[in-house]
Amino acid sequence: MRFFVLVNDALGLKPLQSTTLLAHTAVEHGHECFVVGVTELSLDPQGQILANARQVLGHIEGAMALPAALMRQAPSRLALECGDVLLIRTNPARDQVRRWAHEAALGFAHLAKSQGVCVLNDPDGLSRASSKLYAARFAAELQPETLISRDHAQIRQFIEDQPGPCVLKPLQGTHGNDVFKVHAQSPVNIKALLGMLTRQGWVMAQGYLPEAVEGDIRLLLLDGQLLEVEGHVAAVQRVPAKGEFRSNIHAGGTAQQAVVTPALRRAVRLVGPQLQRDGIFLAGLDMIGGRMVEINTFSPGGFGDASAFSGGVSFCGRVIETAARRALLFAQQREE
Repeated sequence: MRFFVLVNDALGLKPLQSTTLLAHTAVEHGHECFVVGVTELSLDPQGQILANARQVLGHIEGAMALPAALMRQAPSRLALECGDVLLIRTNPARDQVRRWAHEAALGFAHLAKSQGVCVLNDPDGLSRASSKLYAARFAAELQPETLISRDHAQIRQFIEDQPGPCVLKPLQGTHGNDVFKVHAQSPVNIKALLGMLTRQGWVMAQGYLPEAVEGDIRLLLLDGQLLEVEGHVAAVQRVPAKGEFRSNIHAGGTAQQAVVTPALRRAVRLVGPQLQRDGIFLAGLDMIGGRMVEINTFSPGGFGDASAFSGGVSFCGRVIETAARRALLFAQQREE
């Protein structure tokens, strides 16, 4: 099959990124794979979506060499409708420079789907999940106590009502950027902090979960279910650095092997059906003490660490082959 992988920037991939691993695995499994940046799409007068695409070549030895190989390659202009799968691996929150292109890219993805390309994740689902507000679709019992607001007085009251600290973060954000732990007697200047956060948009305030000192657990879900291969679960525990409450790897956290408890499996059973209905083929749930603190739907990572902690099991391989089967089913349904 022919895979197109849509990313923020085709020349910005890193060797150990999950997107790089997925693209390389597609070629390892005998598929053609092309990488396309969000600004490299166009629509010609005949209604064809054209992509300036860089091919992942089969002779590349390992995913570590893939980004450099893409940089050496001139792009080819290809029609998306000649592809079988469009795998969306963009992350608008990490790409403020090209923010203007991401909404349009979802529009191109909608059109590609109508032209017969299997688009994963579904662009409608991604539109619904474009901010942390998406979590409100799920049972409140699964989440910390949460307020989403731009009203300073309302947020301050929420902070004062918490029995302990709370966490403030932008409704749209990533990598743990602009995430703060505060409490009613916090020495930080709450007024200035709220001013900074609300200039970016809405603020998500959540009650702090004491289990956060042990870090969070990233669970990778495929088609609404835990991604499991040969008895191994694609899950990673991220432990905060000393003196830090954020467990994000980009905030100094470290990855460890995760223990998937019955409480975590129960959360997946409750969340999974809605993800399936929304067409979220691949997702990452961030869990603390059995509570869901975030849902990652655009380009969930953790594949490399999850594989390493599972003896080298190919979680990427399961994703690619499931996507290929989904494309076959999609094509059959269009013919009926």
